[in-house]
Amino acid sequence: MSMTGIQYIRNVINNTILYSGNYAMLRLASIAPDYAEVRVTESCNSRCITCRAWKNSPEGELTTIEMIDALRQLRQIGVQILRISGGEPLLRADLPEIVRECHLLGFPQIHVATNGLLLEQKAEKLLLEGATRFDVSIDGINATDDHIRGIPGHYSRALAGIKMVKSCAQKMRRGIPVTVFTTLLKQNISEVPAIIDMCERVGARWCFSLLCGNIDLFNKVDVSEFAPTDWKMIDWTLDYVKKLYYEKRFLIYSNPDIIEYARHYMKGDLDVHNFPCVLGYKTLALGSKGEVYPGCYTSKPLGNVREMKIKKILELPEYRRFTEKMYRRECIGCTFFYEDSVMTRNVFRRTERLRAIVRSNR
Repeated sequence: MSMTGIQYIRNVINNTILYSGNYAMLRLASIAPDYAEVRVTESCNSRCITCRAWKNSPEGELTTIEMIDALRQLRQIGVQILRISGGEPLLRADLPEIVRECHLLGFPQIHVATNGLLLEQKAEKLLLEGATRFDVSIDGINATDDHIRGIPGHYSRALAGIKMVKSCAQKMRRGIPVTVFTTLLKQNISEVPAIIDMCERVGARWCFSLLCGNIDLFNKVDVSEFAPTDWKMIDWTLDYVKKLYYEKRFLIYSNPDIIEYARHYMKGDLDVHNFPCVLGYKTLALGSKGEVYPGCYTSKPLGNVREMKIKKILELPEYRRFTEKMYRRECIGCTFFYEDSVMTRNVFRRTERLRAIVRSNR
């Protein structure tokens, strides 16, 4: 399902409205997700100290047929980028079939997020079925990662999984990117340079995540126990990452604006309400039991695919009301929006400057 010329024009107009920060025109904006994160399971085989997913039960999760039908609906509403996550998605025995159906449905990008524990065994099959990218969680070097992930040998197994992806991709003559995600914590921030060095050796990119207690997987965790408190270490680490971004652009996934956002976020001195969040309009999250969330997993679900088609859920008045609330930063808040906030913030600030010029010339 390729985008037609008319669809492309509509998408440009919609993005212009959303990224301008013009609240008066918000009623003209369409809810048109082009990115979706799908949790295929809530279960996990890690025992991370920052997360409680490993305590979840898979009971009541969408069957293979139900999951494929939901994916078909996501493609029909125009989703281009699909991220399969969990829990740990590789625990689902039918994951290769799910990935194959995603490929047959024509999703241009099919990302698989994994803790890496089963990746070495399952990488080749998932690549053959059409996976286009792997996001692997590694939170330190050797013992540090094993401790944070709660599994002895996690680091070596995740690393072996990445190497298997790269080896299989090379044999298939496919350029399959691997991105290593590290959640920045008090326990691992000093090891960031070593993690990045490891990524460079194995041909992976590096990206950081920020700990957020409002996300459902972390809302029963005392995040203050893990938040970095050494401001000098925060500054040194992020300055190092920013320097590498300019020197080795491929290696660092996070751009300088996102790096600066992280700096202020971890120090607690950023007013995140000074520009809009477009996630409710541009992204959609699907739970493993069919729950549909606008943007991210911090809100309550506003529908379920077992009861209503996704397209109809997006048309519900309460769905639009909540996306507008998110846009105005009146929701509980999360750190997901920072990845999409760079364009929003830049356009929003330019618009505000233009408005100020117009007002001064009146």
